[in-house]
Amino acid sequence: MTSVIIVGSGPAGMSAAFFLSLNNIEITVIERLGSSQFDRYHSICGGGISKKAFRELSPMVPSGVVNEFTRTRIIWPNGTEVRMKTPGYILDRPVFLSDLRKECEGRGVKFVKGSVTDVSYDGRYSIITSSGESFSSDWLIGADGCFSMVRKRLFGSSPQRKDAATEFIVPGIRNEDLEIRLVADGSGTYTWSFPRGDNTCTGGQKGYSEEVFTSKGTRFIPFGGVGRIVSGRALLIGDAAAMVNPISYGGLKAALLSGKIASKAIISDNPEKLQKWWDSSILSDRRFMDFHRRLKEWSEEEMNDAVRPFRHGGIYLPGIWACITRPKNIHMYFGCLFAFKFGW
Repeated sequence: MTSVIIVGSGPAGMSAAFFLSLNNIEITVIERLGSSQFDRYHSICGGGISKKAFRELSPMVPSGVVNEFTRTRIIWPNGTEVRMKTPGYILDRPVFLSDLRKECEGRGVKFVKGSVTDVSYDGRYSIITSSGESFSSDWLIGADGCFSMVRKRLFGSSPQRKDAATEFIVPGIRNEDLEIRLVADGSGTYTWSFPRGDNTCTGGQKGYSEEVFTSKGTRFIPFGGVGRIVSGRALLIGDAAAMVNPISYGGLKAALLSGKIASKAIISDNPEKLQKWWDSSILSDRRFMDFHRRLKEWSEEEMNDAVRPFRHGGIYLPGIWACITRPKNIHMYFGCLFAFKFGW
């Protein structure tokens, strides 16, 4: 028996454990992956986060920083580049999570390796693992990813969308920025590239591949939300709540912040605090999904016309002109701007 069970020790789960442990709350974290599997899984995708995110996450600090960058370049099919100042870090996520775990263990957080096979509620939350161990708690946090068992058993919901993305580590540094290239094939997809140590991380959906690479990995990215993320004293956060941004695919900020807000909800004995935060957060703005859907409908000609006001550079003055002359694209312009300014 414990006060809080957290299922999953990825960014969302570790964030919740970190902030709860600052308040001397009894916490048990259940993680299905062994150390080597865990490091492998968390080295795929999700290393980018804005510097300003950590101002909201204080006293948590970034660790495992392998690169810093100052801007994002969004490259459209006709070659037009939209450049935004977006100071950020590329984290070695396994190192970052390991450091958080050490802090949590130092404050008495208990970590258990186990695969959750059943979740139920009968006055208290009960967890059963594949090894036959059972745990119970007053509060339950589902931070167990895209295919969350907590969500399946207690919420009966699923992400609006989940896409498989493949990422490669390519020798050498191709550029110093975060680079997004939109694909004009009706798939609504794009590719990405950013520095990762002395190498480059590249990735994409729909069969994206590299000829030369030192490692690769594929994982499902859930986005678009799942509806309710609070049921009684059970809370969903991070990928379990499909909080990944549909445009940038950035999910690290949302995961860490949702863990912090979940901890506040528990400390204040007000679970709805998490739901209200997410429903009103810029991170869940509907324009992100509007942008994602519209990309699937746009022809290459329409995409090129939408970005034509930006062909000589700049964002804000060209953006005003674009909204005046192409009002049907307003949600697209704001969705794109918000995704890279505030969504990661």
